[in-house]
Amino acid sequence: LELFSGLFLNLSSQNFQEIFTTTITLLIEKMVDNQNLQIIINTFLSYRQTSPLFATVMVEFLLERMDVIGSADVEKSNLYLKLFKLIFGSVSMFATENETMIRPYLQKIVINSMEMAMRAEEPYNYFLLLRALFRSIGGGTYDILYQEFLPLLPNLLGGLNRLQSGCH
Repeated sequence: LELFSGLFLNLSSQNFQEIFTTTITLLIEKMVDNQNLQIIINTFLSYRQTSPLFATVMVEFLLERMDVIGSADVEKSNLYLKLFKLIFGSVSMFATENETMIRPYLQKIVINSMEMAMRAEEPYNYFLLLRALFRSIGGGTYDILYQEFLPLLPNLLGGLNRLQSGCH
């Protein structure tokens, strides 16, 4: 693994991002069968040079497939939730780099979670995703993310109130 990660650490950012943009689908699909492959993701998220690049590739992959989180495929939805949590955790490890990385995706994560929770088979998973997001940025040190999140708060609270008073 050291040799593997060392090889990718020496790549230019463009090459690194291009390689993983084209192979992330295969990596994640293989992770469904073999959870031990998560060490690859943990490794790239734990290095300052690769963390924002790899997290960007993962967020884009997960956002395209957010509907899986609310599906009946428990293994995949749990894996996708875990991957989002790893990305959110990387923000606290490398706040400067990863806070700016996740900023453009924050609004899309929150809005998609609320919209998909309204029509998903398993809406609870979207609330788990939002909870993980809130916990990761709730420490009070992420001004950039707060500025992005604050305008979403009224609609988010309204949506949660509608869900609470709706039929279950």
